[in-house]
Amino acid sequence: MHADGVFYMGKTHTVCQDYVLARGGERPRVLLADGCSSSPDTDIGARLLVRMAAQYDNTGEACLLDAVVAARIQAALLGLEDRALDATLLEIRVEGDRWEAGIHGDGVLAWADHNGVIHAFSLTYAAGYPNYPNYLADPARRAAFLLQVGNDRRCEEVMLLPDGEVRSRASFSAPACAPGFRKTGSLEDTRWVAILSDGIHSFVQTAVDAGGPTTAPVPWTTPLRELLAFKSLNGAFVQRRLQRFLRECEPRRWQHRDDLAVATLVTG
Repeated sequence: MHADGVFYMGKTHTVCQDYVLARGGERPRVLLADGCSSSPDTDIGARLLVRMAAQYDNTGEACLLDAVVAARIQAALLGLEDRALDATLLEIRVEGDRWEAGIHGDGVLAWADHNGVIHAFSLTYAAGYPNYPNYLADPARRAAFLLQVGNDRRCEEVMLLPDGEVRSRASFSAPACAPGFRKTGSLEDTRWVAILSDGIHSFVQTAVDAGGPTTAPVPWTTPLRELLAFKSLNGAFVQRRLQRFLRECEPRRWQHRDDLAVATLVTG
């Protein structure tokens, strides 16, 4: 199997705090982390979390805690605070004839079927505080996280049809403390499966009128469809698509304010 990924700094950032590991071959695995912009050194922490998680066959709750503890040890050797590990973690792995994906925190999972339909799940937190895996190793911070009011985890399911229609399938909420979101699908029925950081939600369109510059949000499904419009699935196909997409954004006056990361596993 083949995998590729890319991460790119957002307009309002001075360092990219997203990171991707995309590994194909006989044991394909894709991992993505998005570091918290208000915590220190999460650009490094995101990389440590991904690299430690990659040492485990899965990121279920027990293995996830082990990965966090291992990453904290490495962070301490570098003189970093534990808060450097404040990052979401998304993954895709293969088990038998099925792919399995998980989101620990916020982000987007998407996959394409053989009819050209893109199925997508978007996870966000109402008050903007994701449930970071790092909290598993810090009971005091986890308790403080759980005291946040109005921070339910929201999940939106959509289908992007080939004719351009966006069809909403479902929208539901879960407590902020809910375990990681998981989804599985058939390799045979899927062309590719992708994970994206929440930077896909940060696109705005800028304009200048008599009152000065203005910005308007771009619905997340619009850049999602275009970013995943792969012309081929060979080589560095995700990297090529992102570079072309960013060039296409310029005449539209689109910007992604937050860091943006995409990683895709070709299942055929």
